[in-house]
Amino acid sequence: MKTATLFPIALGIVLLLSFLTGKSTGPMLITIMLWGILFAIGNNVGQYWITSSAPEAPDFTNGLFLSCGNLGITIGTAVGGLFISGMGAQYVVLGGIGL
Repeated sequence: MKTATLFPIALGIVLLLSFLTGKSTGPMLITIMLWGILFAIGNNVGQYWITSSAPEAPDFTNGLFLSCGNLGITIGTAVGGLFISGMGAQYVVLGGIGL
């Protein structure tokens, strides 16, 4: 429960770091690595929660998890594209924090 509670806060901090380190290659590489680690942790937490909510239907819950993930990627890409076209690439982070 603590991981699920602290995860959005940690991800928000990493997104803000990417906003601040976006023009420096070295710090941005470290930020992207942290972002990737948090992304993987978030997937594990989400997969655990959804499969434990309906253990009698693992195929359905896995399909639902993947479908929702794909929908989130689609919506996030569209919103990020709007931020990039309207404000510039650096401000895509604001869309990520909003979502």
